[in-house]
Amino acid sequence: MKAVHIYPIGAGPTHGPLSYFTSKEVAVGDTVQIAIRGRKVLGIVDSIEDITTDKSTIKKSPFQLKKIDTVLGQTLHGGARYKTAKLLARYYLSHPGLVLSTITPAIFADPILEKLPASPAALISPVVISPTLIQTSKNDRIVYFKKLIREYFAKKESIAIMLPTIHEAKEWRDVLAKGITEHTIFFTGDENKKAQKELVARAAAATHPQLLIGTFFAAILPVKKLGALIVEHESSNLYENRRRPLIDKRHAAEVYAYMIGAALYFSDSMLSLKTSGRLRLGTATALQKISFRLPHKSVDVVDMTTKRNDHSAFQTFTPQVLAEIQNTILNGDRVFVFAYRKNYASTTVCKDCGEGVTCPKCGHALALLSDTERLFFCPRCDENKSPDITCTRCGSWNLIPLGVGIDRAKEELSGIELGTTIARIDGRQKENEMDAAAKDFIDRKKKILLGTEAALSRLPENIDLSVVASLDSLFAMPLYHAPERAVQLMMRLAELSKRVIVETRYANELVFEGVKRGTFQEFADNEWTVREGLGYPPYRRLINLSFTGTKGSIDGAIKKLEVIFDDYRPEFFEMPGDRGRINARMQMKIEPELWPLIPLNPNDTLDEDLYSRLSSLPIAIRVDIE
Repeated sequence: MKAVHIYPIGAGPTHGPLSYFTSKEVAVGDTVQIAIRGRKVLGIVDSIEDITTDKSTIKKSPFQLKKIDTVLGQTLHGGARYKTAKLLARYYLSHPGLVLSTITPAIFADPILEKLPASPAALISPVVISPTLIQTSKNDRIVYFKKLIREYFAKKESIAIMLPTIHEAKEWRDVLAKGITEHTIFFTGDENKKAQKELVARAAAATHPQLLIGTFFAAILPVKKLGALIVEHESSNLYENRRRPLIDKRHAAEVYAYMIGAALYFSDSMLSLKTSGRLRLGTATALQKISFRLPHKSVDVVDMTTKRNDHSAFQTFTPQVLAEIQNTILNGDRVFVFAYRKNYASTTVCKDCGEGVTCPKCGHALALLSDTERLFFCPRCDENKSPDITCTRCGSWNLIPLGVGIDRAKEELSGIELGTTIARIDGRQKENEMDAAAKDFIDRKKKILLGTEAALSRLPENIDLSVVASLDSLFAMPLYHAPERAVQLMMRLAELSKRVIVETRYANELVFEGVKRGTFQEFADNEWTVREGLGYPPYRRLINLSFTGTKGSIDGAIKKLEVIFDDYRPEFFEMPGDRGRINARMQMKIEPELWPLIPLNPNDTLDEDLYSRLSSLPIAIRVDIE
């Protein structure tokens, strides 16, 4: 008789496994079927201990042991995938079963796939292989990836390329699968159930090496031997899970590669400074010298603080930029206009008292969809609001939009004679609507495409003119990597466009000095120096605690947290929330070796004391590991 400690795959205990008993043969990493509250679910075996065969011992146990229904053995959830989930669960303060359900597609639980091999198995003693960094143009990356595919195929090993979005994955598949379609598997987890079964079974049965392309799910398909894993568009924040567990798929890729002994590559036109900074720490190598030089194309910075003779209202575009757009269209060419924010403006405030405009129903900040019609929209209620809204503090009608949103840019573009309609892409649209708008722009049915960041992956190459309406809101964000996002956006647009014009009221920022010089090397060097001095990644690990409440409850919580984490020198931040509530945040900066993703040496052990304190926090406090 054995006591078996199991993590349910999916929902389950926040910390610690559930205990069951069985007389059947069972091994660590096996998948089993268990009952929880009368419902049958799958679980993964975490540990086993022998107990006496005397059933009376089980009956006298201080806690009730239930019997395991079925032992399925080593399935697609086992091996390296479970070992990956265990390491990630510890890093993110979650439990392995919940992490496993996040990093594996739901189809892995299908009974039809139970008999497929659980390969690859985790190495007995995995060796840390430093990731290789690739920072060069997209065309150069394509050439290098094709070379890598040939090399790994020659070694009888498969290679995986993962992307942050399905749309980007399709784009890279179309480029890289030419000539090897029969040895390419495209998998995202978004396919229908039947197609997923066929693709998983095909991967397991393949005797020839395969090119796996898709989201993270493609990288963990059961091929015989995965030799390399490439994380393309590494700088994208879409790799981050938006719901608990708050896992970064880039971290999942690194741990999985470590578990199976595969080579790991991080690739982008401009890698995140957190990743490229690892070169300075000796935890990564570079394929070639990392360059921050802009593509050899024209990028102009327009300083919008230049004094004008007239006293007209705030304008998104200068007369010179509007003229450039108009001339480009008249010449039969195309223009892409980038706006960082959705809606009409970043925020709307009362000009008399400074209070932000909020929804009278739920208290959420309202988005202004149209200034001329005074049309407001509540993202939380998902409905338009009455134009008769007044300031909740002083009752004033004197509300003023601040910042530049995509609707404001469209309103101004519609006011000039362009002789063309405007296509539009932003995060409020469905996938098919965005694809249709991009196609109209590519086919030149519409000469202007107005878009947010959601449009970038759909843009064609060699756009005649790209105009950045505003990146200024990035410089006002309380994020240490906000200026870096501005650089990455400009790099992507410069790669896609013959010419780029950037409008800003922060022309003296080091970011825009880099544009003028044609290289962001000085910006990157300065950022790394500042981050090292302030204790930001890659030099420190950030652990953030977020919580919301009334002023009194927040003050009480902060006092308790100050006592609990006093020796870790926590920093506290507060900002107004909805309906008079306060949003609070506590941040700690930890040495990476005290909270390692992968143990790089014997001294890298997770700080058990800190882990225990964080694990004891109530679920209302959200913990983010940077």
